[in-house]
Amino acid sequence: MFISAASTALIITLPALIATVRRLAMSVTRLPVIVVGRINDPRVANTILVSGKADLIGMARQSLADPETPNKAKEGRFLDIRRCVGCLHGCVGHIDTGRRGTCELNPMIGHEADPDYQIRKTETPKNVLIIGAGPGGLSAAITAAQCGHHVKVYDKDKWVGGSYRIASIPPGKGEIANFCAWQAHTLKKLGVPVILNTEVTKELVEQEQPDVIIAATGVTPIIPKKIPGVDKDLVVLGQDVLSSAVNTGQRVVVAGGGLVGVEVANYLASLLKDVTIVEMREGIALDETPAPRKDLLRDIQRKLDTATVFVSHDLGVVARVADRVAVMYAGKIVEIGTAEEIFYDPRHPYTWALLRALPAFAKGKERLCTIPGTPPTLIDLPQGDAFAWRNEYALEIDFCQAPPLFQVSDTHFAATWLLDPRAPKVTPPTGGMFHG
Repeated sequence: MFISAASTALIITLPALIATVRRLAMSVTRLPVIVVGRINDPRVANTILVSGKADLIGMARQSLADPETPNKAKEGRFLDIRRCVGCLHGCVGHIDTGRRGTCELNPMIGHEADPDYQIRKTETPKNVLIIGAGPGGLSAAITAAQCGHHVKVYDKDKWVGGSYRIASIPPGKGEIANFCAWQAHTLKKLGVPVILNTEVTKELVEQEQPDVIIAATGVTPIIPKKIPGVDKDLVVLGQDVLSSAVNTGQRVVVAGGGLVGVEVANYLASLLKDVTIVEMREGIALDETPAPRKDLLRDIQRKLDTATVFVSHDLGVVARVADRVAVMYAGKIVEIGTAEEIFYDPRHPYTWALLRALPAFAKGKERLCTIPGTPPTLIDLPQGDAFAWRNEYALEIDFCQAPPLFQVSDTHFAATWLLDPRAPKVTPPTGGMFHG
């Protein structure tokens, strides 16, 4: 929650406090209250408004998934609304990497005026047979039907959705199924038959006589053959675990700590299984975007009752996931404490410099604060404190003698001579003040 003197509205994301905060805001500031955060159903938005808990509703990501959401809601076409699934891949995920924001569900975002992206009716309709009722096959069917082709979709499964249906099974992923439901509804309105429990054979193709066949059968999982014992019966696929096609037993080893492996582990942990993740890389869920990744890892840590070590330069991620934080410079811990101590009462100049580099300290300026100089080489460390040559608060002793870890509290330590009782008074640039 935040409010500033320049604000024209109060923005909150905690629904339980909506009514109280609104009354307070209106009595003190007379500003309208805007509610935001995972509201992708206009019926939910309307309930909040008519109950008097808010004045306006912000639906940013939903507006990317379906810009026509307000018009469809006004006309009562709620099933026609393509609801955001909260994946964060195209929108926040792209913005985090400096790329143009997109939407995984709506390829038209950013291309509304591009003629190559417009649906055009064909003058030569064709019979199109699509094999696979997963997200790719159903998307192809929708586009082909909108162009005026005669389309049929076949799938050997008894459900539509394919990989998306399975992806909606892990904890917290249920919203993904909304997209499959929207696709099925859209195809029904377009008059496209979707035939399930039917495998496409040579005989069926000869019967249908299609002009075009689109194979949308999904991907085949990669099973490394060089792993001894991988061909044994106890080795099963993650998708089979999620779809309850196999019984794993109580003790499970998940080979592969990518997004799929971690979500399978999270699912099994929800079933109170004893789960171990084995990953050859230096971290798990590295193929997930930062925002959902940290929530996923937090959830797994809680369910498995384990400690997790995160290594990151992103202090925003650190602040959200860490209970204790160790700040390292030149291969050594220069400050360690609880997350609250590190972020609200930092004592080492390097920690100050890291915090000052956060956008919050820019205060509207175009340039962020940077740390002057370059890190030392670890094979030839300078005498004294390795950070002294980049430290504007360095004392004479820093250049000839490395500081010990001074104790700030029972849980908080920092290696800086500024904490020596003989050190001068210092005003940290991050706020606050302390004596050595």
